Formats: sequence, structure tokens, C-alpha cells
Amino acid sequence: MAANLGFRNAFTFQQSINWFPGHMTKGLRKIKETLRNVDLIVELRDSRVPISSINYEFEKVIGRMNRLVLLGDTFRKLGTNVAFSDCRDNRSIKTLLSSIKEFSTYKLSSNKKIVAMVVGMPNVGKSSIINAARQTGLNKGKAAKTGSLPGVTRNLSTLIKVFEDPDIYIYDTPGVMMPFIPNPINSLKVALTGGIKDDVADVEIMADYLLYRLNQFGSNIYVEKFGLEKPTDDISFLLNHLAKRIGALQSGGIPQLLTAANFFLTQYRMGKLGKFCLDEIDYDNVLKEIELGRNPEIQSKNKLRKESLSKTPK
Repeated sequence: MAANLGFRNAFTFQQSINWFPGHMTKGLRKIKETLRNVDLIVELRDSRVPISSINYEFEKVIGRMNRLVLLGDTFRKLGTNVAFSDCRDNRSIKTLLSSIKEFSTYKLSSNKKIVAMVVGMPNVGKSSIINAARQTGLNKGKAAKTGSLPGVTRNLSTLIKVFEDPDIYIYDTPGVMMPFIPNPINSLKVALTGGIKDDVADVEIMADYLLYRLNQFGSNIYVEKFGLEKPTDDISFLLNHLAKRIGALQSGGIPQLLTAANFFLTQYRMGKLGKFCLDEIDYDNVLKEIELGRNPEIQSKNKLRKESLSKTPK
């Protein structure tokens, strides 16, 4: 789809959104202490922000350990072991369990249990994946607490058994952010997808960025869904319209823009405004973003604060 003509072709965001409460410091320390008992790291990344959701603190801690990244096939040629997993798809979970066994074949001959650890940023579905693996592998119910908000899991779990013959156990871990996200635009993407608590970010700015990206992708689903006559690039107009449409009005008919912005974000997070990736995932750009993530000082802060999409999304 082509971008909507005449609308903004760049988005400027000045202040990085950072969220690193105390339980994340504790969680990262516990992860590091437990690694000696782990055979394989299973890293979950949000497929909507597969590059922006890379946590370079994990890179430092994990080092050269065996790792499986749950993501789409786009990144296979980067040389990382990658798989796609959907906790609602039984076949996908079976593939995950098979991958864990393949990574740990050297242990099977010695008849030892396989221990994996699931890591990732908040709200990427770590606990849901573990529960789905347990259901598929053992036909048993939930063992890991889940929720729609980031930060539900705050402590490293005890070992959760998900398969027999061979015995496979998984540690669930708290979602851990980077202490500081050097690229403000990347932090905005992570917040938009629900990886950072909404009360830490500015909901109306997130809504404006979402509108910008929808228009850049040429996605007009929101136009029909929200009863608009045509696409708009004016977030104030859209939020006023939404507030009236959903009945979010104060006494005197004053629109509640914050409520409207939250409604807009929720519709996106539920997949009702289309499914698309917020990161540019061509090979060269992926390598560039990874290098910037590891060495943020190599690019000026002014450039990081402004996102101008280099390609018109198809």
C-alpha cells in the first residue's frame, strides 16, 4: 500500500521513554545467576518491533550461549537461529518443542533433563508461550501467570515442566527493558506495542505516532472503522471524533481526548487496525540498527529523534 499523499513524511520525538523499575534490576541479576543451570535461551521478540525490541542487556548477559529467537523467517539469513511461534497454534508450539530438543541433542544421550530459559522485554508473551508448551507437551493447564499489561511476571519462576521423554523444563523470567533506550523513536515503538506501561509514556503522542504510521502504510482501515469521510493526518481531529463516537464526553459535551487516545491504541493492539511491522526489516537496515543498539554513540541524538521512513511501505 502506498502512503497517503500530502501527509507527514517524518515524525519527530525528542525524549526517550524509559521504564526500568527495581524488579527488573533484580530479575536481570537472577537471570545471570541461573544461567549456569540452563542449556538453551529462548528469546521472544515482538514481531511488530523485532529490532526495536532487542534488549542489548540480554546480549551482554547471554553471550555465546545457545539461543533460539522466536520471530519470523525474515531474519534467517542474519545467521541467528530463528523460529516463528504463536501460542494459539498447536503446530507452532510443537515446532518450538522440537527445536528445543534439537538444540540439546548432546544431553539426550546422557539421559539428562533439558533446561531452557525464556527471556524478553515485557508483554511479549513469555508466560503464554510456556503455558501453551505445557498444554501441548503434557496436556496440563497454566503454570505461569499471564496478563495483558507489561510487568505481570516479576520474579524468576521455579522450573516448569513442559514435556516428557525427554524431560524439558523451562524457567519463566520477568520482562526486562533496557535501562536506557538511546533511540527515542524506538522507545516510542516499544511503548506503542505495549512493552512499556502507558502511564509512563504520553498516550496522546503514541496515538499521534500510530496515526502517522497508519498513513505512511497507506492503511485506511481506521477510516471505515471509525466512520471518517477520509484519512486524516490531524490527531486532534481524530481524537475529538473518536471521543464523540464512543461517548467519551465530560459534562457539557467536552471530549475526553485521553480516553479516545487509549481506545485508539487498544484497537491497534488488538489487531483491528491491520497488522504491520513498525521496524524496517530489510537486511542492511537490520544490521545498521543492531550496530546502533550496541554502540548508540556512533549516531547523533538529533538523527535518532526523527524518523523519516526511507522507503514507501508496500
